[in-house]
Amino acid sequence: MATQIASRLPLHIDEAEFSDPTLVVSGENWALAVTCPWRITSRSVVEVSWTSKDAVDRVWDLIGQTIVAIRDEGRDPIFDLSGGAQLEIFSDTDTDPWVLRFEGQTFVGPLRVRDDEQS
Repeated sequence: MATQIASRLPLHIDEAEFSDPTLVVSGENWALAVTCPWRITSRSVVEVSWTSKDAVDRVWDLIGQTIVAIRDEGRDPIFDLSGGAQLEIFSDTDTDPWVLRFEGQTFVGPLRVRDDEQS
């Protein structure tokens, strides 16, 4: 997945919202929706997660940042952010726990790819 997305990077984050249980992060021509456990870490310290009491307010800090790299770490990606933090996702089911959508292509976690033209 990371190599397929590399040509689309960087992804500027224009919107970020958490309405339990769904985290949505998006920008021009792309969107990520997460309905499984997630966390944002910086230097191996958890800054905020899906269980944080202030998660609704803290995800707004993503707005204005950029996703500069996406790494495949097993079944779920890690998104490296311009500020040095990482957005990590942890699939807890095999039934579409996260979806990353671009024009013409959709990635569905855990790590499946669908070309929209073929759907």
